[in-house]
Amino acid sequence: MVTVVVLILMITLIRLPPSPWKTILGINKPLLSTNIDLNSIFSKRIGNGSSTILWSNVWFGTADLKSLFPRLHTLETDKGCLVSARCTLLSCVVHFVWAWSRPIRGVERKQLNNLLGLLQHFSPTNSLDLWICNLNNTTKVFVSSMQRRIEDSILLSSVEHVVLSAGLG
Repeated sequence: MVTVVVLILMITLIRLPPSPWKTILGINKPLLSTNIDLNSIFSKRIGNGSSTILWSNVWFGTADLKSLFPRLHTLETDKGCLVSARCTLLSCVVHFVWAWSRPIRGVERKQLNNLLGLLQHFSPTNSLDLWICNLNNTTKVFVSSMQRRIEDSILLSSVEHVVLSAGLG
C-alpha cells in the first residue's frame, strides 16, 4: 500500500513534456500578430467522432457547441462526451442520443432545435476523425506550405506598412 502511494506521488511530481499539438498551438498567439491563425489553418474532419469532444472541440463551423448552445451545455450530464456518444449512424440514419440532467424546456428547446438544424446534414462515418491542413487540404502538413503562408503574411504586412508610410509623407 505504501509503495502504491509513493508511486502515485512520484507520478504526480513528474512533469511530462507537453504534447506536440499543445506546443504547436502554443505558438498561435505570437503568430496572430502576423495575421496567421492556426485555428483557421487546421480544422477537424469528423469520421466516427471517437476522438472529438462534442461540446468543447471546434468540429462543426468555427465555434465550439458549448459557446453556441450554452443552456444545452449546462444541462449535459457528461460535458466531456464524444461526438460518437451522441451521434450514431444506424441503418444509414443518424440518431442523436442526449443525456440531459432534466427535461429541456423553453429557451433550451429552441437551442436544441437550432442545434438539430445545424447538424441536419451531419453524418458520421466509419473512418477516424482527422485534422486537416487547410493550406493544402490534406492530413499532411508541408513545411513549404507553412513557410509560404508565413512569408506571404509577413510580406503583405510589410507592403501595407510601406504603403501607409508613403501615404503619410
